[in-house]
Amino acid sequence: MTTLMLTNVAPQVTIKDIIELFCVFGFVKNVRIIPNKVNPKDNGYAFLELPNKASKEAFDYYKNKIMVSDGHSRMKVQFATGEMSEHSKEIEQYRLQQRLERHLRKIKNEMERIKVITKKNKENSKPPTSKS
Repeated sequence: MTTLMLTNVAPQVTIKDIIELFCVFGFVKNVRIIPNKVNPKDNGYAFLELPNKASKEAFDYYKNKIMVSDGHSRMKVQFATGEMSEHSKEIEQYRLQQRLERHLRKIKNEMERIKVITKKNKENSKPPTSKS
């Protein structure tokens, strides 16, 4: 099996649409549509698995053509093993930024928790003052 990547996939495109475009080349084992997480109204991308020979034929057929499945989506095909597209780089950067922000929030919350515990410990460890 070989994985092909479709870029510029409109939000309206369904798995069924992609299967219809590629089933003429052979059995489509798997299709994953990845929406644009940054802006859901923008185009995303998709991955599909085809047998090796079928994926080569599909790539050769579609590589210089624009696929239109929903009347206005201009998807392009490439092998998934190639360089990441600009769009997928943006998505990966966005995910990394979100992950970093989550970790920073956790660290900040943990630091606040430690401050509170330290303050309580200091208050509890003060020796009682005696009046003589």
